[in-house]
Amino acid sequence: MKKLFLMVFAFVCFFVFNIKIQAQTWSTSTYMGAALNRSHEIKKSGESVDIARNSYIKAFSDAFIPSLTFSALNTPYSVYNTPKLDINKNNTTVNTALRLNLFNSFKDKKAVNISSVSRDISEVNLLLKKQQIALYSLGRYYDVLRKKKLLEVVKASKRSYEEQYEKVKHYYENGMKSLSDLLKSDLNYRNSQLREIGALKNYKTSMMSFNIPLYISPGSKVNISDIDTRYEKKLPDMKADIKYALENRPEMRVAKLALKKSLLEKSKAGLSALPDFSVYANWDKAGFGGIGRAASGVTDPTYSINASLSIAIGPETVSDRNNLIASKIKLNENSRYIELLEFEIEKEIISEYLSLETALKTHEVSKMKAEISKQNLKIVNQKYSEGQSGMIELVQAQDDDLNSQSEFANSFYDLLLSRARYDKAMGKQLW
Repeated sequence: MKKLFLMVFAFVCFFVFNIKIQAQTWSTSTYMGAALNRSHEIKKSGESVDIARNSYIKAFSDAFIPSLTFSALNTPYSVYNTPKLDINKNNTTVNTALRLNLFNSFKDKKAVNISSVSRDISEVNLLLKKQQIALYSLGRYYDVLRKKKLLEVVKASKRSYEEQYEKVKHYYENGMKSLSDLLKSDLNYRNSQLREIGALKNYKTSMMSFNIPLYISPGSKVNISDIDTRYEKKLPDMKADIKYALENRPEMRVAKLALKKSLLEKSKAGLSALPDFSVYANWDKAGFGGIGRAASGVTDPTYSINASLSIAIGPETVSDRNNLIASKIKLNENSRYIELLEFEIEKEIISEYLSLETALKTHEVSKMKAEISKQNLKIVNQKYSEGQSGMIELVQAQDDDLNSQSEFANSFYDLLLSRARYDKAMGKQLW
């Protein structure tokens, strides 16, 4: 019964969540936020951060926190007992021990530092994963708006073809146009219907892709807010952005942390290859209350500071040497990788800058083309109605207008996405 109740409760929660998530109107910020919260990749990276943080806490406690051990032992049955089965508190031994590592050639300190850097790397990797998911989410969001706009363009074009067909049909019935004009106009209208069917399919497909990152039903319809059609016409300062990226890109931060970790690991490997000198503090006390107390005349508690020196000769020496060589090689690899990464980041920013520049110019030209084609279609329509132009010229004007309006819609969302890719390339947070 309890299991059934939990299953019903979980179903209701899931159902309510989906109703709520479908009812709201999405913006770019709320959609990215929801996608980040629902992403399994983000959750996996977050779990890696938790593991790294716990590893750091463990390394820190191993190095600086004393170990306290409380033990109790009772022997109710033994060959030495009289009688052999003797349940008596006098057969109980209780001991409290405190151990503190005062010094071990800085090996524990190095381990703490390495764990700290590993924790930092995992946190930056989480940011990097969020950047990737955020850019992907923006692409899904813009794609829905793009397909919606293209559907509107196709529908407007279909209305134009339909109106033209009705006019030509009227002219034909009154002997003012030929059968060829009527058939051509009818054919153009049917083609516009096919384009609308295809555009509607593309729009629904983009909506399905929009829903998938949120883990809601792909067929669910959601409301999406349009975005401000104003855009930044001024190109960014590429040189300043390259400098910013080399300092702030998550990949560069990870690479620098990895280099720092390699330095620490090389240092730790070098210490391991040397003789091991350690100093420990010990404190022991027998008994707890009236149970298991030390015998009369026995020193209790006992305490000491022990210093030890050990030198490994044989296979351990070879192993330590191999670890030291491997750490040096890893250090060199990470140093070279940073140098290569700097070139890759600079190359990526230049490439995205050129893409942004092209997208900006393309949008400006597409905007002019859309205005020109719209005016031209209006003029040709009037001329055709007056018998001053033929069907071929009209069809060409209609096709030009459809293509220009579609190019204009595509160029706007290409520009927005290009800007987002540029921001990601320079290391700017997208969400």
